Amino acid sequence: MRRDPYVLAYHYQDYMKVHPMQKRQYVNSYYEKLLANQPEPAPDATDDRSRAIRYAQEHYECYYEIRDISRIIGWLDEAKKKDRSHLV
Repeated sequence: MRRDPYVLAYHYQDYMKVHPMQKRQYVNSYYEKLLANQPEPAPDATDDRSRAIRYAQEHYECYYEIRDISRIIGWLDEAKKKDRSHLV
């Protein structure tokens, strides 16, 4: 944690394997809900959830949650539209 203060934002499950909890400790539901901590989507997956997870993994320091999927998809779609308009 001293080397990377964001490690829990994108590697919570891996961190917990290395540092297991003691008795009467529970998983942190906040870190479990972060998009960057969700399972890696298939490389060819283009559904909204997969796109949002990839974005959150690239921007893990922003702590995007599952509830932010629609917001992220809006940003990605807007950016795609801007890219297309520059090509015309």
